[in-house]
Amino acid sequence: MVITDYKEEPYVVPGGRREPGESLETALRRELLEEIGWHVGQTAVLGFIHFYHLTPKPDGYPYPYPDFVQVVYTAVATSYDSAAIVPDPHVASARFCSLEEAFTLNLSVGQKALLKAAMSNRSGKD
Repeated sequence: MVITDYKEEPYVVPGGRREPGESLETALRRELLEEIGWHVGQTAVLGFIHFYHLTPKPDGYPYPYPDFVQVVYTAVATSYDSAAIVPDPHVASARFCSLEEAFTLNLSVGQKALLKAAMSNRSGKD
């Protein structure tokens, strides 16, 4: 899955935040459905991304600060439901493409590393 944001920049890791009381996997399934319209079957933890904000915490910011972590999963798409998509100004489009095409896109170094790790994990290769 390749998603293009409002700046026309592609990425391969859709994401979002957990709602209160929501498990990580429930959040994963909800975010994928809301953001790109796909239900998923099998999921697996791929790793995590550690972020560190360099600026002062904004007033009223409700999330962990300055450090926070996003868990990265792989998932198998099972069915599409366009009616489930919640419009998001940050998402311009989402589509499947071949691996060959994905690696030719203008992905960031981090996005390419995650894509390579996901493919390695899927094939059982290092």
